[in-house]
Amino acid sequence: MYFLILDVQGLYRDTQDISYTKLEVGRNLGEVQSSLSALELILDAEGGYQGHDRDKVSLNRLSTRIGRGSERIQVSAIMQAKLDQLKYDESSFGAKLREISALATQLSDGQGDPEMLYALIKETSGVAQELRQSINASLLETQERIEDRVEVVYAVVIGGMLVAIALTLAISTILWRRIIRPIEEISAGMEDFRADSERFEIDYSENDELGQLARSLEGMTARLKEYQELTNEKLIRSTSAIRSILDQSPDAFFIFSKDLQPTYFSPNASHLYLNSVLKDQLPSDVQDRLSRTFEQNLPQLSKEMNDAIRINVDGEEKWYLVHAFPFDAPDSTDFSYKSNTAHSSIAAIFQEATVLKLSDSLRKNLLATVSHELKTPITSARMSLYLLLEQQLGPLNADQLELVETARDDVNRQLSTIEHLLDLSRVEENTDQLELSEFSVCDLVADSLHAHQEIASAHDVQLLYTPPQVPVQLHADQKKVRIVLNNLLVNAIKYCGAGLTVEVRAFLHDTYCRVEVVDQGPGMDEETVSTIFDAYTRGNVAGAIKGTGLGLKISKDIIDAHHGRIGCHSQLDAGSTFFFELPI
Repeated sequence: MYFLILDVQGLYRDTQDISYTKLEVGRNLGEVQSSLSALELILDAEGGYQGHDRDKVSLNRLSTRIGRGSERIQVSAIMQAKLDQLKYDESSFGAKLREISALATQLSDGQGDPEMLYALIKETSGVAQELRQSINASLLETQERIEDRVEVVYAVVIGGMLVAIALTLAISTILWRRIIRPIEEISAGMEDFRADSERFEIDYSENDELGQLARSLEGMTARLKEYQELTNEKLIRSTSAIRSILDQSPDAFFIFSKDLQPTYFSPNASHLYLNSVLKDQLPSDVQDRLSRTFEQNLPQLSKEMNDAIRINVDGEEKWYLVHAFPFDAPDSTDFSYKSNTAHSSIAAIFQEATVLKLSDSLRKNLLATVSHELKTPITSARMSLYLLLEQQLGPLNADQLELVETARDDVNRQLSTIEHLLDLSRVEENTDQLELSEFSVCDLVADSLHAHQEIASAHDVQLLYTPPQVPVQLHADQKKVRIVLNNLLVNAIKYCGAGLTVEVRAFLHDTYCRVEVVDQGPGMDEETVSTIFDAYTRGNVAGAIKGTGLGLKISKDIIDAHHGRIGCHSQLDAGSTFFFELPI
């Protein structure tokens, strides 16, 4: 194929060469032939050469044209090779033309033989005519050869294309049998395995690379199937365990849909639902808690007895702490892998707290009653001690006076503790009810420090105050914020230790005011710090004054009601820093 194309290209170049030679030689040869014809007319054998002047001039001009034409008639090497086959000699033809030119010149000068010149002209004209015919014949021959070669090339190209198509089909068939079909079998097997999760089988038994891949995939899917069965078994066990826990739990477990309709009941939940007002309508407190869970997508936990909800069950009043958790519940009837039927739901736990609620109410009533009953005799004893100190009933010696003063100080501390307990009891009932007013932080701290100066002196503790750089006004419940500061200050004094310092600091930030109470006491570990604001939690420090464990809890409730923040930073043997922040 390649050599055929090269042959055609060579023939094409030869044709161009011959065509160009024909054009050039033909033009010059035509000029020579016309000149020879003119000379032949002048030297007509019948009339003879007359030797007139005009004939001499014509001979001279024609000889010049023939001489110039002999120089221009040059053929290419390819054309010369063609002419050689006709026994044509270009040099002899040119020599004859030059001889004719020379004889014509001599004849024009009155010399030479006209008959010789005439005979030479006749011979040369015949050769010129043969030369023209030879050039035309060579050109036609070359064109015919090119056409023959082109037909051969067409045949070879078409044959090559047919062979290429046959090879392509053969290769495609081989590729389909060795690559594409195995891949399709593997894909079909994977699709079947994904659809029904049964055995993964491939109808391909060759031992090539794809066959090995197919065997490996079969082994892998078999192990996946075993793992899936094991996982399903574990899931069933876990589900059974969870269901058993829910069935045996004393708490009522519900699942509510987005429209607050129950979709699942534990046994206790079913009993609660069927024997209470829940089957008719959820209490407004429960609806609010569930709605907030949906809106905020956050758990809603009831940590305090104040969050307990009263529900009448079987004609008996009971209290429940309701905890709600958002989650996406799947459709329990659709276990397909393509299942996308999960919907937003709420898991709600109704934890019965009737006993705790009654105990809490009893504790509050007992605390208020005992505090009130103790306050009256202690107040009377305090008045009696003051009368003795004024010596209105008679003079006292120095020892008696010292004993009475000591008793007075003790009674004052006890009375202060009782008043503090009464304040806590009152505040605990309405921590979220605020009486807002404008007041100065500096005045609040100054009043609190002054009120606790006596107890600080009794514990040999020095009180310090670092005010903010600029005056700060708060819009809050002044009485309750004072209770918070008093609680922090009393705790710091009790736990600080004799000879040390308690410092109160106030800072102004962009959007809030921060108050810190810093002591130099023994500090607390991380576990104690994490629960210090829970009810009945107290720092376990030897020698500390006993307390109720409610002060910090109530302080946190008050700050939370103000949308503020309260916290503690402490390390063992490094003191503690209690703080609260209120928006300004």
